[in-house]
Amino acid sequence: MLIAIGLFALTGNAQSGEKVNVCHIDDSTHFKTIRVSQNALRAHLGHGDVRGKCEKLPTEQAVVIFRCGPDTEGGLVVTDVSLSLNVPEDGPTVVAEDHCADTNANLLNSSFELKHVTSGSVMDGLQTEYMYTAKVLALKPEPVDP
Repeated sequence: MLIAIGLFALTGNAQSGEKVNVCHIDDSTHFKTIRVSQNALRAHLGHGDVRGKCEKLPTEQAVVIFRCGPDTEGGLVVTDVSLSLNVPEDGPTVVAEDHCADTNANLLNSSFELKHVTSGSVMDGLQTEYMYTAKVLALKPEPVDP
């Protein structure tokens, strides 16, 4: 009788300890596939992760284009900004008058990749234009009630 109960307990624990794939989403540009126990699945789904592999989720390219030029004190600042509509709200901010080096560093630290740089005369001075892209989730999953 004790042997049967012990086997039942082991079988029950094995099922609850099974691992499943979860796309763990830190934010719209930071996501990776992890394996979690079946017991932890509901908690992950509750904070916005998605069951399955991240590679199976639809993604698209977010684009950030900005120009930098000299300010009145001789520094380089952002003078113009253009963002695609799918740049994540939780992603980097690009604001006119920010220091150009800081803006570049923030984008690179946020999984954006520098794709194109051009320099030349724009209106009343020399400016440099930067284009960054990032792979982002095409749809934002809705959290599941725990």
